[in-house]
Amino acid sequence: MVQATGDAISNGNKLIQAYADAITLSGNIGTPGVSNRISILLTPGIYDLDTQYVDLTTSFIDIIGISTNPLDTKIKAYGSAYIFNIGSSIDMALENVWLDSNTELFIYDGVIVTGK
Repeated sequence: MVQATGDAISNGNKLIQAYADAITLSGNIGTPGVSNRISILLTPGIYDLDTQYVDLTTSFIDIIGISTNPLDTKIKAYGSAYIFNIGSSIDMALENVWLDSNTELFIYDGVIVTGK
């Protein structure tokens, strides 16, 4: 679980690190797979990626806000061209989060992009 601390940039860095850590899970938890989905749970708060993005390269790793109100958990990126870089044929879920950017969001070739 990624705990929002009040420092939005730090929260964004923790989200990026949590995804990187989830890719390398093994042992009792096992690697991500169709029968072993990994969930990165986000507590309510702001996750500011600033000029970075989350590079979604591995299937079966989901990002889920624990609040049922998506407005409680914001992932924002004002300094990057996109919030998520989604690899080809990636199976993942994004639930209960608000994506916020300084321009409109759209999906282009598997990438959630800010601006055009």
